[in-house]
Amino acid sequence: IYVGGPGGLWVLDPGGKLLGRILMAARPVNMAWGDKDWKSLYIASNSSVYRLRLEIPGVIVGAPAAD
Repeated sequence: IYVGGPGGLWVLDPGGKLLGRILMAARPVNMAWGDKDWKSLYIASNSSVYRLRLEIPGVIVGAPAAD
């Protein structure tokens, strides 16, 4: 789970345990998964948009389950 918090993005496990942080100078205000493989996390701040490539794809909440 990726959430915006003080200092950047906080990475949590499903139980809420902090796994790590991605430090950012600008405070993130919104995030969205993108690109065809869903491995890019786009992060908006008050002044910029950032793209972070990850090794695992994001999961779209409310998306139909795969067969």
